[in-house]
Parts: sequence; structure tokens; C-alpha cells
Amino acid sequence: MIIAIDSISEITSRHHNRPVIRLDGHYVDEFTTLQRCYTFVDPENDNFADWEAVLRVIAENRGNVVELTGCRFKNRTKGLISADCRPRVEAIYPKPDKRPTPPEVQDTFNRLFGPKT
Repeated sequence: MIIAIDSISEITSRHHNRPVIRLDGHYVDEFTTLQRCYTFVDPENDNFADWEAVLRVIAENRGNVVELTGCRFKNRTKGLISADCRPRVEAIYPKPDKRPTPPEVQDTFNRLFGPKT
């Protein structure tokens, strides 16, 4: 499964009261709908070795989207990715700009490239 990670943060685990790493991202489901997903990686767990290099790449590319393969669900309904998988970085993309186009830029674009009246 391919997932696109767009956020990495350190949080305190509710279960162990120690720092863990939370990754948030998206995947495309079987209906071609974009869905949210997330996972938690605990540096104290054995599976951290499988994630360490990937986490470093994600942290070094904050502000971008990191595409991972080799992932699987722990709980598909919740969008929870299993931390026991062995992810691989496939690609890094710039994060899309969600800001709306300012009206003066849109007006200039329309004036230059819009229909001729």
C-alpha cells in the first residue's frame, strides 16, 4: 500500500507516558477516494529500527509530502497504519499550496489570458 505522509510530530503516549512519533498522511482507497491515515512509532519498540531511516527522511523534508510503500493497516476503519510494517521511501513531493489565489493575481490572469471581449 502507498501512503503519503505530510506531517510528523512528537507526542506523549497515552499508554506509556513517554515520547512517541506520530505520522499523519493520506492514502487512496479502493473507490479512488482520498482518506486520512496515521501511525505511531515508539523509539523504545523493536520495530523502530524498521522506521528510523524513514523517519529521518520525513523529518528532513518537513513541508513536503513523503510517499511510502510497504505499509499495511492495523485498523482500516480508523485509518491506523501498522507500525510493524517495513516502510520504504518511494518519492518526495512538494506539499500543495492550499491558499486561494489573491483577487489581484486572478484579475491580472483573467485580463491577460481570459476570453477576448
